[in-house]
Amino acid sequence: MKGTNAMKKIISLLLCIIIVCTLLTGCNDNTTDDHIVLKQSDVELVLDKATLEGDAKHLTSVTPFNNKTGFVVYDKRIDGGETYASASYFGAYDMETKELIEVGEYKPWITASFENSMIMNDRFLYFWALFWGDENNPNGQLNLIRMDVQDKKLEVLESMDGLSSYPPYMSKLSENEFISVIVKQEAGDEINVTASTTKIVKHDVITGEVKTIMEEKFSYIDGEQNSNGTLLESVCGIDNNIYAVGKQRDEGVWHYYFYTFDNEGKLISRIEAPALEHTMKYVMADGFYVVGNYFTLIKSGSGSQALYKISDNQIDVVVTHDEKMSFPDMSNFYSSEKTPYIYYSANRYAHDSEYQNTTDKSPVYALNIETGEIKTIKVDIDKERPYLDYILVDENGNLVVNLLEEEFGDQVREYFISKETLQKVLE
Repeated sequence: MKGTNAMKKIISLLLCIIIVCTLLTGCNDNTTDDHIVLKQSDVELVLDKATLEGDAKHLTSVTPFNNKTGFVVYDKRIDGGETYASASYFGAYDMETKELIEVGEYKPWITASFENSMIMNDRFLYFWALFWGDENNPNGQLNLIRMDVQDKKLEVLESMDGLSSYPPYMSKLSENEFISVIVKQEAGDEINVTASTTKIVKHDVITGEVKTIMEEKFSYIDGEQNSNGTLLESVCGIDNNIYAVGKQRDEGVWHYYFYTFDNEGKLISRIEAPALEHTMKYVMADGFYVVGNYFTLIKSGSGSQALYKISDNQIDVVVTHDEKMSFPDMSNFYSSEKTPYIYYSANRYAHDSEYQNTTDKSPVYALNIETGEIKTIKVDIDKERPYLDYILVDENGNLVVNLLEEEFGDQVREYFISKETLQKVLE
């Protein structure tokens, strides 16, 4: 009798364990043994280029600023044909109503390039544009332009000499402020002398105030034991602070550093970071974004990005350049709390020709900035668009996935996945 009762207790205990395990694993039916699978109900199709009509068919650039609207650059064609008209246009595209809102015109033959842009208050797009020179201004000029979707106008807010500096890089500092990083190469007679000035300008979009908050000079003569000043290679803003990576030469040795400044350019801390040598020794570093205690860097020329972690006053590598990964542009992030995950995917251009970026083989990775845990998300959600082009993440932590019909196709479909959905499937 006693043996029978004991057996019943054991069976009951096993049944309880099975039920609890089932409940725990059944809470998230997106999860498999090694990755998370997105379902059709998890995503929203917000842009299908094949279905665009009118001038919208000729969108050449789309910068989403929420799941319904994107800033765009597009060309107008004559009589709907394939011949370019005399100008291109800035505007906004409403992905729900499929309405194209024309904001302003620019002349493509006098515009050389555009750099990254700042999306502010779900209304403004700020960007620097380089304009070719003419007889009156042979050097050309860089203009800071603001596009206002609400009032439908373009404004030139600032101008500077076009050939004396690199196109300024922009990064958001807070909800209403961003910075422009202006690197000016100093002209000299000696070809073995490197000299530059890095200036950081803060823009307040509410008051219109523009203020230079930092200016760092650097010079180095090839072969010398020491450099003068600090070469700030990359700068970004987030969480109302400014971050930078840079290097100095001292007694014949290059030293690499991670800097933290407050929002007025005052130095808070400097961490020596030997782990950055692989990225910064021979080439300039780019693609610098900070989120929480992590940051990314591109090794110029390779296209691949590395991910680093800041902990206990040291820098450690988490994802190496050899893994050939690509991180989305995070220059519009201004709060780490609003972006709890860092997303990234394989860089198809850095892999060999045999690599295929199909969604069944090329997942999206999500790193939790609090725990450091990395999870794999499979975005095999559209059989007609089986190739992963790239991913975007907005300042609120929402993810946008761009899928193509073939490896280097142009019939993109853009899918929006909300921050709330991502947190649910990643739990």
